[in-house]
Amino acid sequence: MKKAIQVNIHDRIFYIDEDAYELLQKYLHRLSLAFPDEEGQEIVSDIEIRVAELFEERIVLGYNVINIDYVNKVIDTVGQPEDLQDGETVIIEEETAEESNATPPPFTEAPPKHEKTEVKKKLFRDVNNKVFGGVLSGLGIYLDWNINVMRVLAIVIALCTQIWPCIVVYLIAWMVIPPADTPRRRLEMLGKPVTVDNIGQDLRKDPDQKSSGQEFVSIAAKIIMGIIGIVALFFCGGWAIGLIFSIFFLIGFAIFGVGGLGALMAIPVGAASVLQCTWSMLMCICGLVLFGAICWLSGTVIFNWRSAQKGTLIGAGIIFIIALAASLIILFQLISNGFAPIPFVD
Repeated sequence: MKKAIQVNIHDRIFYIDEDAYELLQKYLHRLSLAFPDEEGQEIVSDIEIRVAELFEERIVLGYNVINIDYVNKVIDTVGQPEDLQDGETVIIEEETAEESNATPPPFTEAPPKHEKTEVKKKLFRDVNNKVFGGVLSGLGIYLDWNINVMRVLAIVIALCTQIWPCIVVYLIAWMVIPPADTPRRRLEMLGKPVTVDNIGQDLRKDPDQKSSGQEFVSIAAKIIMGIIGIVALFFCGGWAIGLIFSIFFLIGFAIFGVGGLGALMAIPVGAASVLQCTWSMLMCICGLVLFGAICWLSGTVIFNWRSAQKGTLIGAGIIFIIALAASLIILFQLISNGFAPIPFVD
């Protein structure tokens, strides 16, 4: 009879034999020693997620407890820290005397060759080969297309559609598609299994190494995004001023009434002025969200700002959709009643 231990791996509960638990714990400890820095901890976390996925596959097959044989199989699939010693020195602390005198665990034996598992590609932005946001390079990898062909094709489509529709679609994709900014995401983008060996090969690459052509395109992209960012910043200022005035007049209507505010400021105020100011306020909110997003994207290219959090993007998108839908409803009411959307113009 063996004792089963309940473990939590990335918010997933598994029951593991006691000897399997000790083996897994030692393996993860050796990984943490092989990847000691901050990025290394992220790598170990990615490998833990992969281990949890393999355990989950085992549970789906009807096995309630993870045994030591399956842990050995998982370790063989993911790989050993020693796999990184190909041309590199990996510093791993020596085991204590107690551990060294103990019976060597099964994974110290010469492991068989790693199993090749098919991994489905996932769509990410390729931030290591980007011009603007890495959308086209990531899409090219996902579709197995040449990246340069993708970029030329995008330019042709942009010229045939008056450019702006493609810019809007690209910016939306930039905000929605996550970046391949971790070793796990880069491997998933390439359709490779998350193993120690693959992560080691990824780490040995120089992500900042670019050809002269890529450097030229990158500088040109920063100049273009700088111009777009400055234009968007001016638009943001105009929309912000319009929003302040619209809110000011709506507060005035609430306090003094339509006729009272018109008499107080000596301006023509009609029956539709409240709706007109409300429409202006909603349009200003839409403009602020849209051009604010463009300004932020420009900053990510020029100043390497961090990408906005997913929750922020979802919140901004919801605000934009609600404001746009409400403004269209009010605009339809104004036009159907013969009023102009411009405030104080009947």
